[in-house]
Amino acid sequence: DGWGPLCARESQRLFFDGNLMREYEGRRGCCEPDPIRQVEEGIGDLLVSAKTAQAILEEAIAPSPAGARWESNAVRASPAGIPMALFAWSPKTKSREAANVKSLVRFGPGCGRKRNVHLLDLARIGVVFANCDMLQAGLDHIIKNFEVVAFRNNFATPWRVGDRFVEVLVVIKVTKERYETIAHVCEIRLEELSFHRARETATPHLSQFLDHLRVAYDRACKDPNLVAYLARTVLESPSEGHGLRVFRRHLARRFGSCVCGWRCSVPATGRWLSFERFRDICHALKCREHAPEYWSELDSGRGGVISLFEIDPEAVAALANFRSRVLMLIANDSVDTETLFAKLTFKMKLNTPGHMELHEFRSAVKAFGFTGADADRVFSYLDHQGG
Repeated sequence: DGWGPLCARESQRLFFDGNLMREYEGRRGCCEPDPIRQVEEGIGDLLVSAKTAQAILEEAIAPSPAGARWESNAVRASPAGIPMALFAWSPKTKSREAANVKSLVRFGPGCGRKRNVHLLDLARIGVVFANCDMLQAGLDHIIKNFEVVAFRNNFATPWRVGDRFVEVLVVIKVTKERYETIAHVCEIRLEELSFHRARETATPHLSQFLDHLRVAYDRACKDPNLVAYLARTVLESPSEGHGLRVFRRHLARRFGSCVCGWRCSVPATGRWLSFERFRDICHALKCREHAPEYWSELDSGRGGVISLFEIDPEAVAALANFRSRVLMLIANDSVDTETLFAKLTFKMKLNTPGHMELHEFRSAVKAFGFTGADADRVFSYLDHQGG
């Protein structure tokens, strides 16, 4: 019951310095959504705060009987903190290894050493409801009784694996040393009973697939855990919207490739794109009114950061592969670009000294095992003039 209204319910997040609004309302002013980040940067400090926040969150949703404590993946029926729910379950805090893998894969390309501030699910808990009506009532109850900074409705836009749920981010006040109080962002996952059971049934099959993937990529130059997490990220995310696909095509057509568009928009030493610059790009492509929508879809972590990896992940992977093969020509990666270019073209007579044309580039990279199509793609990414 309540399927249609739940699917139609708009996700909400903070706009205009802390106002929780429906996303379509916040986008009317073509303004950036408020970024959501953890206060602490160190993974050790974050995990300590997460452990405390986890205990507070568990007690707020399903208080423990006298002398009892939550165990990992334990289930508590009829949670007092959300009385319309069937039960709550706690996977406990994310492990250090899992947190490091997620921060490196999801946020490392754009944020570098500050990537840990985007880990918003270190402390998390799940709540299951009998039907969609009860889930909506539970969501309203959480918004009223917790400090909610965002919720994302994945019923209308399910993950590629078919998972449907509502993800709610809440702030829990944690007391640190010397009685210092800081805010820690936690995740509450709201599920309908049938989808919860389906996810539990599918989990072993997904784990088996990821194990096979780790074995396939278990080489000296690969980290199988990072590869497995990247695959899981793709599966556990909604399909890309039509508007964003059109935006990427227009960007590549305007600049020759998305990479060239990135170079024209970001300083040479920059790793991420600001919302203001992104909005200017959308304005140049005549889609300025959609800038907040595309930004939110690209910034899946809600941290206010977009890197080239979010704009064109296939291009980043191709360029990283090309770079690793070219660096085999030298003993270390400290050589200057002119020397590296000379090593790459020392058997060739270039039509224009210091520059390679497409057919020359194909010949140069053929020894690295690149096909003609792969060479053409990499050349388009490296072409500063965009064609």
